[in-house]
Amino acid sequence: MRTWTLILPLALSGLLACGDKAEDTGTAEADADTDSDTDSDTDSDTDSDTDTDTDSDTDSDTDSDTDADTDADTDADVSFDGTYSGDFTMEASGAYGDDTCTGFLDAFIGGSSLEGFVECDFEGGLSAFGTVTLDLVGEVDATGAATGTVGGGESPFESEWTGTVTEALELDGSFEGEIDMGDGAVYLDGSFTAQGSVE
Repeated sequence: MRTWTLILPLALSGLLACGDKAEDTGTAEADADTDSDTDSDTDSDTDSDTDTDTDSDTDSDTDSDTDADTDADTDADVSFDGTYSGDFTMEASGAYGDDTCTGFLDAFIGGSSLEGFVECDFEGGLSAFGTVTLDLVGEVDATGAATGTVGGGESPFESEWTGTVTEALELDGSFEGEIDMGDGAVYLDGSFTAQGSVE
């Protein structure tokens, strides 16, 4: 009877010890699962979505609008600069009868300023006065509209002229006026056409 009494308590204590180890093992497995699942899911999802969406939208919109507007405005400018030469005609009537003065025009346009002269010779009775030379000055605006004065030089005649300059550098103008010759007035009606060239 003593032999069985000693063996029974030893067997019970062995079983209890095994039970404690089993509980510890179960606890360790629970901890391992919890840590592993939480860390891997959270890091992976958050990083990839945030970076991709923000970068792509910001860069593409800003660059395209700025370049297009700047170029369009610059190309619209027109220049009429150049040296112009062509034909000049002036019809006369009045105290000395009808006559025609034919000749040429030479002028230069730089920026908005026009400077030059016209020269002609009468074919009839007014040819006694010799060659007529008149200064031609004026202004040209951005649309090609031109205005100025013609006269002076060796003549007492002076009048306002109006005309146009095209993008193809074609200059056209005309004027009307009169000269008091003492014994009567001479009425003048002039026009000119010239082609410009860029040197």
